[in-house]
Amino acid sequence: MARAILASGLGTLVIPGYQIVPHIQDLERAFMDLVWGRYRRLLVSIPIRHGKSEYSNLFIATLLISRPETRCLRVMATSTTAEEKAMSVLKYVDHWGPKLTGVKLDRRKHSLGDFRTEAGGGLRSVGKEGDVEGWGFDYIFIDDLLVDPYEIRSPVRREQVYKDLQTKFFSRVNPMGSTRFVFIGSRRHPDDPQGRLLEADAKVKDPRDRWHYHHRPAILNEGTDHEEALWPTSQEFDLAGLRAERDKKIADGVLWEWSSLFQNDPTAAPDMLAFDPAWFNPPEKLFYDCPPEALPAIKHRVMAFDPSMGDGSALNDYFAVVWLLFTATGDIFVDDSFIQQAGPDAATAASVSMVKRHQDADVVAFEANAGGKYIAKLISDECVRQGLLFPVVFKQWSGGKSDLDMGDKMGRISLALWEKLSRGKIHLRDTPHNRVLFRQLRGFPTEHDDGPDAVSTGDLVLRELLLKKGRK
Repeated sequence: MARAILASGLGTLVIPGYQIVPHIQDLERAFMDLVWGRYRRLLVSIPIRHGKSEYSNLFIATLLISRPETRCLRVMATSTTAEEKAMSVLKYVDHWGPKLTGVKLDRRKHSLGDFRTEAGGGLRSVGKEGDVEGWGFDYIFIDDLLVDPYEIRSPVRREQVYKDLQTKFFSRVNPMGSTRFVFIGSRRHPDDPQGRLLEADAKVKDPRDRWHYHHRPAILNEGTDHEEALWPTSQEFDLAGLRAERDKKIADGVLWEWSSLFQNDPTAAPDMLAFDPAWFNPPEKLFYDCPPEALPAIKHRVMAFDPSMGDGSALNDYFAVVWLLFTATGDIFVDDSFIQQAGPDAATAASVSMVKRHQDADVVAFEANAGGKYIAKLISDECVRQGLLFPVVFKQWSGGKSDLDMGDKMGRISLALWEKLSRGKIHLRDTPHNRVLFRQLRGFPTEHDDGPDAVSTGDLVLRELLLKKGRK
């Protein structure tokens, strides 16, 4: 961008009193490293109302003023919000482009949703429900994509937003394959799109294609006697203002909003999650990839299901089946799993394949509800046809006072898994389906609970069988 000023410099021209404060300087360095190709993907999470969206406006405007052939896409929660932000970019380019570099806008393409320069570049602005099929872009900006509280708490909506992000928007690359990606937004949930993108990075080989995570908390050294504000010269968010904001969130019973929106730490939200986030960090400590024969001595083998059946006639959610290996010390190795949305045919086929792989099961555990009996019958019939062993046990949750007979689903999952997770006794073979299970465990109970329910059912059924055997 040698022909133009930096975005922060443009800010001093177009915004009265614009402050190039230290955290904005840090942000600018991250953006410039993106431009220079040190990485191709930048994920920005700094606190709300700390200038990140304003800076992105200036950055896009500077791109178009400096390189008018650049094609940019920005996706926000709604088209209205996206076009409101585009209004500032259009105004900056229209006024300062001719003065700084001679760049002019194409008057034939001059709407807020899609404006162009005479050189063919421009900015396309859409909401997350929008469509840009057939387009290719040099820069793709995702800005505050998930903001509605209902969507944040809904696993189904988070899943759909993430899928749309990948298929509708991130696929709109330029023909040269040099597209840069920017994701801007405060963290709002452990399983928000940013969290999923960072988790997927573990499989990316080229360091330049991993997300560079630029994140800052509003209060540095929080909880110590030397707390500092990220933006100490702010009239609203100096240290006193931030502490007042935090106290208000605590008083209102929404501490998660403080930890997520201001500290960019959604995993520090005890009012949303049943299990301590520290048990899952770093994720690698839960995963293993050694061959089965290298595992500790296995004492019990259990296959457990959670079919998530509604009225017993169709699947209405994720289907989960897990292959659990128990050691004498109480460790559980989830050595095989199938966890995904699936209809009865696909679920049955996947389950029979797992039964075929593991004919040494001591027990196969199902809940004794309509859904469990329905899918168990489908699988059992196919196993009989193929001559496979399928030793089914049905567990009825009656809601009794016994630890092994809890009718409350959330309670029994917590009961079965709390001690195991807290003591590091649950281990997951590193597979795509177990990555889903990891996400469900980490986000419980705000995430899908099918995988955790299957694991807890297997654990509790085995305990009950061993207890009965001991009584005899």
